Formats: sequence, structure tokens, C-alpha cells
Amino acid sequence: MLSSFFPPDRLESYRTSPYKDRIDRIGRRLVEQRYHPVVTAQHLREWLRVTRYLQAQKLRLPLALDAPEVARYVTDRVVGLSDSRTRFVRAAVRIFVDADKHGYWRRRIGRAPEPVPAWLGSALDEYALFLRGHRGLAPQTVSTRVWQLTRFATYLDQDGVTRLAAVAPRHVRDFLIQLRTQAVATRLTYVSAMRSFFRWAAMTGLLPRDLSVAVVPPRRHRARLRGSAWDRVGDHAGKSADADPRGVSLPRTRRPADVRACGTIPGHPASQQRATCPLAR
Repeated sequence: MLSSFFPPDRLESYRTSPYKDRIDRIGRRLVEQRYHPVVTAQHLREWLRVTRYLQAQKLRLPLALDAPEVARYVTDRVVGLSDSRTRFVRAAVRIFVDADKHGYWRRRIGRAPEPVPAWLGSALDEYALFLRGHRGLAPQTVSTRVWQLTRFATYLDQDGVTRLAAVAPRHVRDFLIQLRTQAVATRLTYVSAMRSFFRWAAMTGLLPRDLSVAVVPPRRHRARLRGSAWDRVGDHAGKSADADPRGVSLPRTRRPADVRACGTIPGHPASQQRATCPLAR
């Protein structure tokens, strides 16, 4: 599938590379995300160069991004290259080293991934596949949900829970209480991730019951506006000719229906609109 991105003199090296499967998996993600064919070809050829370096140095993946072997390759590779080409080489190496077994990688360098507790690792891998394959979620969304569920699993570990079936509603409630210092929008993303995971786990039989009902979202209090937007429009339009018994002139408040009545009517003279508009009287 990806042979067309390589020149003839590199085809044999690509086909016989021990990392061909990894190159294909990550390369297919570039094609799925509609990278330009020229950019895809440049990434594939850079990855092939990286694999030759790994073979020459007798190194094996996985390697950390900050590993000395990776830094040494990048340092030697960018000698004499322009700034833009150097940035590309660094990005290509990061993608190849950072990609997981399914060919997905972090779009941005962010937080360090937390270790997933062993008792939840396989379930999270299956859940991530479900989100990508059946829900069609973006890789960044999937990685965020996995990271949030990993935090939840770490909390359960500290509370003595080492089985998914042993999770109780009180564990869910106590974990959400710990997040009360986070912004409401952030807490809502945790709610969404946990509800989705619990529904999936109950559907696949990993949980004896659906715990999504125990995930209570935080309350969102609507800020009460001082004064109405329509009142401000009325103040801007002018004061009403009517007055209360004390002689104080009251502002006329526009209603949505009145504003729609004063809208522009194609082919209708502006002077006639003003004459017929109830707010102009």
C-alpha cells in the first residue's frame, strides 16, 4: 500500500525492514488524517532512515523520546539542515518513537503518560479500540479519555481496589469530589469519559452492573443577568412617551416579536417600515 511513497532505490530496504509493520501502521494513520502525499512520503522515508540507524546501533523499540540514543540520532541528522527541515526531522522522529502499537501518537507534546494499573490495562486497550473503531472519536479525544480513566484507576489503587468488578458507587462519588477544585468544564469531561466507559464495561460483561448512573455531573449555576438585553435595547432606542403616576418616564422594552416586526422586508420602503413599526410611535 505504501510502496508508492518510496523511490525505487529504497523499495528493497523498505520491504525487508524488520520495522515494516510499524512503518505501515503509522503511515496509514497519516493517510487517514489526509496528510499531503508529499508530506507522507517525507515521513516514511525519514522513518526508514531511523530504522536503519536502529539496526546499525543494535537498538530496539520502544525507546523514550529523551533517550540518549534518540538525541544522538537527531543531533547527527540535522547537521547542515535548515531550521524548517530540522523541525520536520524532530517531528518525524517523535511520531515514530512515540506511536503506540495501533499507530496512534500524541499530536502535541504534553503531559507524560501515567502508568496504567495492570488490572485495568487490557480493559482500557479494548475500550480505546472501541472508541476509535465504533465511535469514530479523534485520537486526541481517545487519549484524553484513557488518561482520565487512568487517573481514576490510580485513585482506586490507593483505595485498595484491584478489580474492575469491585468498583462501587461510593468510589465514583469520592473520586468526583476530589475533582471539585477543577473547572466545571473539565469535570464534565471526566463525567462523560466515566459514563461512557461504565456503559461499555457493562455491555461487554466486565462489570456486573452499569455504574454510569452513579456518575453525577456537577451543578452549573446560571449567572443571573442584571437587566435584560431587551431593556438595554429599549434604553438605546429612547424613552417611552408613557409615564407612571409619579411622572417618571419609563423606558419602553422591546419584545422579540416587536424587533422581528421591524426587520427589513425586501421591497418594502424604509420610510413605510418606520411608519408601521410599533416601536417608532
